[in-house]
Amino acid sequence: MINIRLKTAEALKADLDLPEEVTETLFDMGVISERGARDLLIRNEYKNRINFRRKTDVKIFLADRYCVSFSAVDKIVAGISDKI
Repeated sequence: MINIRLKTAEALKADLDLPEEVTETLFDMGVISERGARDLLIRNEYKNRINFRRKTDVKIFLADRYCVSFSAVDKIVAGISDKI
């Protein structure tokens, strides 16, 4: 099981140079929800992995990794798939 808060803090620190304490505060204040963070992580990982594998394989991998259904991943990355 993935710690959504920790992974989001790492991603935001890498992308935006945002300290992990600030990310934790945003979660506590309700500015960032765990569902929204999960969707962000799925989109980012999908964009990074799509170049190396087939789209369906990546979606299956992400569904297993984030404990969601294949159709949920398909809906989350629907807009990205068309742009890639």
